[in-house]
Amino acid sequence: MPTIFRMDRERGFVHAVTRGATSSDDMITNIASLVDHPSFTPGLRVLLDMREVVPSLHRPDVLDIATYVKSQGEKLRDLRLAVVVTRDSSFGMAHEQKAALAGSLMEMEVFRDVGAALEWLGVSEDGDTERTDADAG
Repeated sequence: MPTIFRMDRERGFVHAVTRGATSSDDMITNIASLVDHPSFTPGLRVLLDMREVVPSLHRPDVLDIATYVKSQGEKLRDLRLAVVVTRDSSFGMAHEQKAALAGSLMEMEVFRDVGAALEWLGVSEDGDTERTDADAG
């Protein structure tokens, strides 16, 4: 399932939403499209809203995604990723992902509440984000 990205270049913030069934290949493609976006720069703050994702990832998928993220090294330097999920199984897999990314140049945290995720990112809820012309989706 593709992820829709909305970038706020001024605030260095990306709001990403993924819905439905997703695979590790989907997630890797989505990450690649974000990293390759002309407005992408290291140090962005990303809110990844996965509240409407159908749980389908397993531990090997999580490890594949982590391997890809680590291969992006400097591109993802200082990136802060807040992942928001609601289902227990998704929460567990997201924590597996966080553990698999230990030692990478990005920081990831898992939340069940968008407000808490935005607070951790240091982003106010009232700021609008604009969809860019090269959004994945």
